[in-house]
Amino acid sequence: MSITTRYFILEFGYESSVRPDRRLVYEQGNKLEESRRLSDISILFNDTLVRRYNFEYNSLNNESSLSSLSKIKYIGSDNSSILHTITFGYYQSTSYYTNSTTYNTSVLFSNSAGEDFGVRLIDLNNDGYIDMIQGRGATSEKKAWLNNKTGWNESNNFAPPEFFVYNSDPSVDKQ
Repeated sequence: MSITTRYFILEFGYESSVRPDRRLVYEQGNKLEESRRLSDISILFNDTLVRRYNFEYNSLNNESSLSSLSKIKYIGSDNSSILHTITFGYYQSTSYYTNSTTYNTSVLFSNSAGEDFGVRLIDLNNDGYIDMIQGRGATSEKKAWLNNKTGWNESNNFAPPEFFVYNSDPSVDKQ
């Protein structure tokens, strides 16, 4: 890919293989796949190389599920002399997730047939902890559970005014 003006050309080079931390994201309702990273930017004047920037990346975790820019090299007009290098460092990532049964809930989100029980996760009381809310028309359930940092307590004060799911049978065509 390149951008051309009257005198200058900017050429963008991308990695030849799929990045190890390939991502599928949605931006303003559009599905985007981030499969390649920028590897070079070449600046040409009258079709002659003026300078080139080369980008290198490091994995930020053991799973290679997250990478970030680690080095930018400023390369001269001969396309080989490294005139300057900028290096970026990052703190070692730490996983704070531990598998725990503390937050197991007796409320089911769905069953093995895919029936939606109308349970959703949301921070109802703005305390930064994930709470649960349920609105299921098939059983007339309107409930809420607040996270108390060790589990959930049912709270009628936050019960939803409407149902989220009316007919939760997956075999019925949903609107």
